[in-house]
Amino acid sequence: MPRAVTFASMAFRLLWVINLVLGILVAASILDKNVTTNTPWMDTHMALGIVLVALLWFLGAAVGLQARNATFPALTFVVGLLVAIVGASQQAATDPSVGLDVLRGIHSVLILSAIALAEVCAARYKRVRASEPVRAGAIEAR
Repeated sequence: MPRAVTFASMAFRLLWVINLVLGILVAASILDKNVTTNTPWMDTHMALGIVLVALLWFLGAAVGLQARNATFPALTFVVGLLVAIVGASQQAATDPSVGLDVLRGIHSVLILSAIALAEVCAARYKRVRASEPVRAGAIEAR
């Protein structure tokens, strides 16, 4: 499990940078003129967002299992769900007005909180794991 958490943390870091660039390009209408229609760039942004939410949920579950605490799994679930709901609701805004800008702002704040939460989960997992005593005959290497 430690390797999976490290992989998930590194993949999250890489994918959010890629998704940030895609999101800025789509939001600024550099790649497409009409942001409310599905384009390959928007579809890619949404697919990477789904992967990011899944990685966030995995990191939260890993911390919850390691620390035997339900706080981080619940928090990562709520933040990930809100990111997905607000992100998908941007397509429902047919009039590119103030409402769409507000949704983009909320989406950006939620993404930043998801990034911070993923980093906290990875660090907490490593800290809890390091504080556990090593069992005799443990198969898994630290």
